[in-house]
Amino acid sequence: MNLFWKRLFGKLQSTERYEEEKKQLLADFNRYAAVRESDLLKEYNALIEKVKSADFQANKKALKSRKYKDTEEYRDMHKFEKLVADRDIIRFYEIQKNGTLAEYLAFKQKPEFEKLNDPKAVKESPELTRLKNFEKSDDYKLYLRFNDSYVIKEYEELKKKVNTEDFKKRNDFWSNPNRYETTDDFRTEQRLAELEKNPDILFFKRCNYKRFSFIDNFVEVFDDHFSYAKLSDGLWKPGFHYISDQLKSVHSFLNERQANNGGKNVKLNGAMMILTKAEAAKSSAWHPARGFVMKDYEFTSDVVNGYNAIHTNKGLFRAKMRFTGSTDVCHAFWLVGDHKTPHINIIKNNGGKLEVGVYYTANGNVQYTHELIKGINPENWYYYEVEWNEHELIWYINNLEVFRTSAVNPNEDLFPMFNSFIPENMKGGEAVMEVDHVQVFKLK
Repeated sequence: MNLFWKRLFGKLQSTERYEEEKKQLLADFNRYAAVRESDLLKEYNALIEKVKSADFQANKKALKSRKYKDTEEYRDMHKFEKLVADRDIIRFYEIQKNGTLAEYLAFKQKPEFEKLNDPKAVKESPELTRLKNFEKSDDYKLYLRFNDSYVIKEYEELKKKVNTEDFKKRNDFWSNPNRYETTDDFRTEQRLAELEKNPDILFFKRCNYKRFSFIDNFVEVFDDHFSYAKLSDGLWKPGFHYISDQLKSVHSFLNERQANNGGKNVKLNGAMMILTKAEAAKSSAWHPARGFVMKDYEFTSDVVNGYNAIHTNKGLFRAKMRFTGSTDVCHAFWLVGDHKTPHINIIKNNGGKLEVGVYYTANGNVQYTHELIKGINPENWYYYEVEWNEHELIWYINNLEVFRTSAVNPNEDLFPMFNSFIPENMKGGEAVMEVDHVQVFKLK
């Protein structure tokens, strides 16, 4: 795969941008998770459910569309105002205040009241004449008409009713053309509108949760930034890791030109550097037929294994790395287990040529499926990673997928390895493989 054009047109992000996006993604996820569990979102969701409910919308429509004239309050108030304005009723209450009426009614309870039916007695008594004249008056007739009548009873009941606080509130409400704006429902809608403008709610609604699929599916189980002085202070060990204690961990191979130096070519200063040096050294070398033999080498380098750091299956292995110096040196970041295969090259720098792939055994033969990577400068920092899921292996450089295969899916624990080496067909030179940090994530 040639990444030149993908890098040029931004499909392959620069390492700086990739790191920024990872930080932003984590910050966004933490914010999303905080909002997801917040009382604010619970309130928002409850208000959404309430406002969108059929009952809420029906009530809103009724409150906004109902006419005041269609209400009981209007009918009561209209009838009361009509009675209040009735001249006869007004006169009836004025007559009740008349002293003569009270006098007449009091006299009516006395035995002497019968004298009002005696014309002679009335004629002879000015007092009886006055009372008799009142009895014949229009005022008294009006009093008799209304006293204890249905109309007055209705008037009194309405007067009492319309002057209660409850009626006044209801009448003020229904007579107000903007009555809906005075309701709790309106305030509920206002609160919902306010929350819809809330930055956290807006962020949550606009978030595509698929962005967080990695965070959601993986959990970090190992993270090493090499912030210690010596290799022995960490979990990494020099040399290879073998099941058998009889096998030397620090050794080289006959077909290589460097002596692996037991960690002496490893430097730590906030990153791990494996140095390949042009210097003579004598080291154990593995001979396929004779086992370990001593051999003189022109160069030194190193192998570092992470068996004690992390050995697991399924997940994602990632390292930020760069390769500087001579291109006549090979470097590799790989995964291996208790056997030669599977052997996953997360990244292999073959003398300046990059490749990713996996060795596996099929039908008794070792096979290698891989992809060559062109178009990037290995001297620059990049994230090299492999995702190992239930179905396949997927390689990435920064944000870009560069290879995948389902030809093999290991079902055993593997651990990370770093080494620099010089094949016998290469001239050799001095070089550095630098590892800024290593991360391992497990599938949840």
